Amino acid sequence: MKNKRYWDKLVPWIICVVLAFLLYNLVRNDREAYAERIAQYQLQASQSVESDTEMKERLTDIYDQFYAQVDVRNIICWGDSAMAGNSQYSLPSSLKKVVEENLFASLKKAFNRVFEDGEFSTPSVTVNNMGVTNEGMRQIFVRAGVNSIELGEAIDIPAGKENVTVRLMDQEAWDNLSDKNPEEQLKFANQKNVSFGKVYINGVRGSLVAADDWFDSGHPRYAFVRKDEGDPVRANARTEVEIETATKYLGDIPVFFFEDASGKSIDTFVDQIEQLVNRYAYLEKEDNVDSDLENTDSEAASSSVESSDNSAYDLPFVVICTTEEDTDLDKAMEKRFKDHYIRNDNYSNEMTDRTYKKLAKQVYDSLNSQGCFADVQAQITTAIQEAEGL
Repeated sequence: MKNKRYWDKLVPWIICVVLAFLLYNLVRNDREAYAERIAQYQLQASQSVESDTEMKERLTDIYDQFYAQVDVRNIICWGDSAMAGNSQYSLPSSLKKVVEENLFASLKKAFNRVFEDGEFSTPSVTVNNMGVTNEGMRQIFVRAGVNSIELGEAIDIPAGKENVTVRLMDQEAWDNLSDKNPEEQLKFANQKNVSFGKVYINGVRGSLVAADDWFDSGHPRYAFVRKDEGDPVRANARTEVEIETATKYLGDIPVFFFEDASGKSIDTFVDQIEQLVNRYAYLEKEDNVDSDLENTDSEAASSSVESSDNSAYDLPFVVICTTEEDTDLDKAMEKRFKDHYIRNDNYSNEMTDRTYKKLAKQVYDSLNSQGCFADVQAQITTAIQEAEGL
């Protein structure tokens, strides 16, 4: 009886000890399993970070290769005050934004991780604005290289960098020169953002700068100043004045924008724009355009441009004119330039940021439909496919 009471007291303690031992092992095993899980999670996290870093590096390599090879052709914008824009906005500035936003949208999405730290960016598009104010088509023709410009009288270029006032002539100025018009010359307006670039007279490099005296408040006389000192040089009358803008933008994608016919007949106005198009979009005729235009009258020039075929042009191009719908000018522009033509509703002083962006999108869509960006888009597609294959 005494032994039974002893075991009755001992068994619960044994059970407690056994349970405690089991609980201890359970806790220890659980801690070890927990530690193993934590270690595994840490390893996975570390591997994930390494994999993420490696993925970003591989994406960066693909983008680096794309960026090094991509070549977005520059865009050159010629025109009058419509192209020059107003004090706040212009078509060229809006066009640059629209092209970059639309052309590289898929690229930015595919490589967003490459761009996130700001070290990399999408390629930039160069859009040069050669729109001028207070000038006519004659001045634009000279700036664009359609017609040549010459000295109206002989000058002596000094050894130093003193300004030498020059008289500038185009063929029409020579034709108008007479006893009644002894001071006939080609007058250029003072432009805020457009210059002649590098200028050469008789092999001497310099620039054309506004002289101290002016024809009127908007049109200064111009002087030639040489870039470097050298030997004195005499340049006779009819010496060609070579300006950089006449050839600098050949091969760029041209966009032309004019507000109206400026008092000329519609046929003359459309023919003049055609001559600009021929100069910049029809590269096969590049060597012949200048000589043809210099040695033919307006009737022959008109006949020449009427025979050209838009489908034969080497480069995409867009022609924009501000005019009302279904006017004679609108119909003539559409007939001559077909799908290359865009009609604009508002004059430059009425244009806003929104209307410029809308017009810029029309220009982008037109150029895109002409295959202007096909090569770049193919390179973008290839880069994206490589990125998606990682």
